[in-house]
Amino acid sequence: MTLKIDLAFRFHGNFYHSYRGDTPDELGFGKDIRIIRHLLSTLNDLNARDIPVRGTWDFENCFSLGKIMPVYCPDIIAELQRRVREEHDEMQIMSYNNGLISAHTAREFEESICRSLTNAEGSGLRDLFDGCNPVMVRPQEMMFTPIHLKLYPACGIRAISLFYSALPFNGFSNFLPPLTFTERYNPLTLTYPGIEETMTLMPCYNTGDLLDHLTLRRWVKAMRRQQLALENPQDLLL
Repeated sequence: MTLKIDLAFRFHGNFYHSYRGDTPDELGFGKDIRIIRHLLSTLNDLNARDIPVRGTWDFENCFSLGKIMPVYCPDIIAELQRRVREEHDEMQIMSYNNGLISAHTAREFEESICRSLTNAEGSGLRDLFDGCNPVMVRPQEMMFTPIHLKLYPACGIRAISLFYSALPFNGFSNFLPPLTFTERYNPLTLTYPGIEETMTLMPCYNTGDLLDHLTLRRWVKAMRRQQLALENPQDLLL
């Protein structure tokens, strides 16, 4: 059996900032524009060299996709549309308007998710990206409450990705016993007592976690050693 370690790259785009200025320069969302253009250029270069790398993106709809990006970086939207159309990249739900979704009523929650997909301003994922049918959410700031196990599937969202991390925005590691090595790097089933509905849960990590391993290469090599030492080795996903 050939054992694999798959790398899943997801890029988070939110141009509406509370912690720095909302200006088109390095103090504001100009930094986002520069970084995302570099990411797209890197992905395109790798694909041109027949390296089948793909990206997954999550954006806030109302301000970023709807107001800021069409004015200041329409080229980014056009390039994402091309990559999605050519089945290189995919889009996932993040947040319609940075709202505190963990405090939403059921009706507000449903409205937010529906607007993330399509809305009158045309900033929904289905409005902008042909054939886009996201089934996974990466919630803004990892906001999640157990009742979401009922609310997300009712909107067609069957999977959620949350940080399993010791860093801020940690999604769930403080609320359950430590996961095993294989659990940390594989899809899980998210449940809650008294709620019948479940969701697929994908533990994810960020650049802060990367510091624990110095480089991505060292991280994957360490995973490989642990993988080969397993009594019943299996594939892993980082």
